[in-house]
Amino acid sequence: MLLKLSHKMKNFEFLKKANLNELKKELLNANFKVIGCTNIRDKVIIHLEDDETKHPADIVYEHKFTEYPKEKTLAERVEELEKKVFKK
Repeated sequence: MLLKLSHKMKNFEFLKKANLNELKKELLNANFKVIGCTNIRDKVIIHLEDDETKHPADIVYEHKFTEYPKEKTLAERVEELEKKVFKK
C-alpha cells in the first residue's frame, strides 16, 4: 500500500501478526482516523491521521490473527491432478 508523502501522520508499531484488512476495519469501526496499516513479518504499523487523539493499542492487541492456508505450488497442484486422472 502506498501512502501519500504529503500526509502528516502518526505511526504506531506493534510486535504482532495481523490480518491488515480486518484490523483496519476494526480501527475504522472504533472511529479511528486511519490512513492505512502495513506489516513487516511479525510487526504491524498503524498509520493514523496526525490529529487523531486516541491510541490504537487496545484494538491491536484484541485483534485475532487468522493464519490462512498456504497456497499450493504449481508442482503440488499438478501432482494432485495426476493422482486424480491416473488414479495413482
